[in-house]
Amino acid sequence: GGKSIDNISLEKLIGKVSIIDYSHLGENQAVTKDMLSRSEIGKRTIFKFGWGKYWNTKNYYKGYPFFTPDAVEYIVLCGVELMGMDTPSPDDSRIKLGSDEDSKIHKYLLNNGVILLEYLANLEELEQYDGWHIIAMPMKIQGADGSPARVCLYRWEE
Repeated sequence: GGKSIDNISLEKLIGKVSIIDYSHLGENQAVTKDMLSRSEIGKRTIFKFGWGKYWNTKNYYKGYPFFTPDAVEYIVLCGVELMGMDTPSPDDSRIKLGSDEDSKIHKYLLNNGVILLEYLANLEELEQYDGWHIIAMPMKIQGADGSPARVCLYRWEE
């Protein structure tokens, strides 16, 4: 019931971005509100879990870190409009697909206007986290609820 890709404002997809390194989290570990309250969350925020190391393996789609309900409520209260991660989903991978709990975190974020950028690549290349800007360029597919996107980070020096 949210906006389709072709109706998302470019202003939400381009600009300063906060990057939070949670690559210390282990398999099936949750990001909680308490953890987030000690981090610099911006209107655009990327979460680095170091999950790219599992890309193209059967482990990529299971056991990744996830967000708790109180964490995503906090994210929405902080005014996050764009949330990126190097995992396939913000939801717990142990939840059975098709159950009432399936994609609950995903749906909460989308229903509150948070744009999700999942499967981000090469975040392991980042060692410094301040001063970055983002450009997310999804394919403009009319009526689509998702799209492949080219996502780039850059530093703006004046």
